[in-house]
Amino acid sequence: MFIIFIALLASAFYAIATIIDSRLSNYEFNRIPTIVFFFSSISIIFLPIYLLFGKIPAFDLKILPYVLLYGFINIFYLFPYYHAMRKIDTSIINSMFSLGYIFIPIFAYIFLNNTFSINQLIGCAIILIFNIILNLEGKTKIKLNSAFFIMLFTVFLTSISSIVEKQALNSFNWVGFIFYSAIVSILISLSFILFKKNREDIFANIKNFKKTFHLFFFDEIFTFAGNIAGAYALSHLAVIQNKAISSSQPFFVLFYTFLLGRLFGIKFKEKSDKKNIIKKLICFCAIIIGIIMVVKTN
Repeated sequence: MFIIFIALLASAFYAIATIIDSRLSNYEFNRIPTIVFFFSSISIIFLPIYLLFGKIPAFDLKILPYVLLYGFINIFYLFPYYHAMRKIDTSIINSMFSLGYIFIPIFAYIFLNNTFSINQLIGCAIILIFNIILNLEGKTKIKLNSAFFIMLFTVFLTSISSIVEKQALNSFNWVGFIFYSAIVSILISLSFILFKKNREDIFANIKNFKKTFHLFFFDEIFTFAGNIAGAYALSHLAVIQNKAISSSQPFFVLFYTFLLGRLFGIKFKEKSDKKNIIKKLICFCAIIIGIIMVVKTN
């Protein structure tokens, strides 16, 4: 139960980071490389904090491919992620990360030799179906919005990163793996400034960065906390169980955006009328049922 609580705590942290991401992407900055660059600039501050969670082991060349791939994906999945965030509600974006169930069972079976029960696979199907319902639009002609397909690619990337992370944690210290992967991600994103168009936009937005520094800072705090809690949970859970628990994030996002909007009038990309809230809650509850089916192993 304690490990499940930690995994849920990671979801709560990531949910806060997600609504800050939405705010920055939809209302503060236009170009995605600029957002990623400024995030990485702040990430440098957090590197020493990893020492609080244990001694960083010496780098092992055996995990180099895992560190490089994980660090690479953790940067480049942000591009379709931020793009999709500009098209659909923040809580639905969070929910769509559970689309990883299209890829996770296959990857986990092939690379990690994980096996799954029929109930677990049915739970995955429930999660997928209700994510599709969340993304249906149009009154005369029902169709899936474009964000669905963008997030499908995003989730494909993050599903690979989950498998890579789990494989690395089987033979390497979890704090060390996250630390070295963070360095790779930071170096990749800081290299964006080498490209002229990125450089011009970064310099043009320095004043805006100073104005929104507190948002970047708190986003990094909650992302950092989510990474630590998530990595610890993943080191004790099967990949598919960890992904299932992370599907609770939409509830946190919906609650946070509703609370902050009502109490402080902060604007987010989130439809909060009665009809949409009811639809989301029904779908999210169905997804929770799917989560329970996946997490339950006996």
